[in-house]
Amino acid sequence: MSSKSLSECVYKLISPGYDILDRTLFRGKEGNPREALSEMIPDKKCRVLDMCCGTGTNGLSIAMKRPKATVVGLDRSQSMLRKARQKVIRHGLKNMKLICRDAADTGFKDELFDYVVIGLVLHECTPELWNSILSEAHRVLKKDGRLFVLDWDRQNTPGRRCIFAPMYLVETLGTPRYFKEYYNSDKAKFFSAYGFMAEENVKCRYSFVISLKKTEAVEKDPYLKKTYSK
Repeated sequence: MSSKSLSECVYKLISPGYDILDRTLFRGKEGNPREALSEMIPDKKCRVLDMCCGTGTNGLSIAMKRPKATVVGLDRSQSMLRKARQKVIRHGLKNMKLICRDAADTGFKDELFDYVVIGLVLHECTPELWNSILSEAHRVLKKDGRLFVLDWDRQNTPGRRCIFAPMYLVETLGTPRYFKEYYNSDKAKFFSAYGFMAEENVKCRYSFVISLKKTEAVEKDPYLKKTYSK
């Protein structure tokens, strides 16, 4: 079985319960990164690409709160997109489209989007995927556009580490070496290697949303080189 087929099988299994995060770790306005993300995108006519959109929760939140925006949700999993499509239809959204494509090769024109969103994706990736996805995000983003990354934040209190422990365990099972490096890294330094400069980092309860603008990549072959302490 190819890696792509294996991934589709995995996402088919988890897609029915994928949105449980919004009823557990993302409850309430303070702890909800979807709310923070929507607030960071202005209410104006613009194009937004939600890369690896999954069941479409991030894109849906933006499309509902920013009706002037055109939101494109992109994912290579048909199972995830079916769930996303059900939500779009249920909410009667006319400004959100869904496309089945690979985030590493979207097929879009250069500098097409004002905003690109990558939510809960990079912690699952290898260095090769970091490079492929972030290079593509850099390519399709306008020169004055912004990349928004939503992901798990490092937990610094015993209580939150305890609550987050099951999720931490699940995530480390997939790519244990690279998850730990990404999770514990200095995000401003991490993204600077891929041609992005950090502007704002909004902390939610268990996650963060960081706003980044385009620069020139500073390394040909970026790698974290153990930026975390064991």
